[in-house]
Amino acid sequence: MTMTANHVPTIDDVTRVIINYNSELDRMKSELDALRHNLVQQIFGDIEKRDPARAAHCLRVSQYAADTAVELGLDAVAVEEIRTAAIFHDYGALNAPPEILEKQDALTNQERTILRQHVLEGARILASIHDYDMVVSIIETHYEWFDGDGGYPGRRRGNLIPLGARILAVANAYDALITRHPGRRQPLASQDALMELMARTGTQYDPDVLEAFRHVI
Repeated sequence: MTMTANHVPTIDDVTRVIINYNSELDRMKSELDALRHNLVQQIFGDIEKRDPARAAHCLRVSQYAADTAVELGLDAVAVEEIRTAAIFHDYGALNAPPEILEKQDALTNQERTILRQHVLEGARILASIHDYDMVVSIIETHYEWFDGDGGYPGRRRGNLIPLGARILAVANAYDALITRHPGRRQPLASQDALMELMARTGTQYDPDVLEAFRHVI
């Protein structure tokens, strides 16, 4: 809006400026969303290329987690953050030592710790994406235990753990229980997997999350 020295802006002048400003913000936001979407697709494409089975696991977990979030009444933004965190929760694991990733027997506690450390490193890589703070926080804390007595990294408990992480923990564990892993335990039927999760309610898992999860499976 160009004005002469004697021009006093009218309400219409100010309104036009505001409309143009908001329009420009919307345009930039749309461009940023498109760029972020393309980046997300590239990262997931890397997961699919390097480990198709892990990519399929992440997609299943993301659907379980999103459905649970909806069941709990979370808004669309929170649901999308949880879905995204679930898709990328294993991204850092791709850089774990091959002898761990390709091991046919059950992992030792030390190997499991190494794998989880790589998961945290993957989360830190994702932290460079604009507005991914909550996504990263969910990934970093989804190994925590609800009672604070176990888990990793072990600094949070109860509601101090982001709700998205508590949801991801349940969805991730369930898919691991019902999926075949070469050289490891046989997959469980859905009801048996749910019973195993329910046996850890209040200790490893949030009771409210488990109840919501049970309704969407």
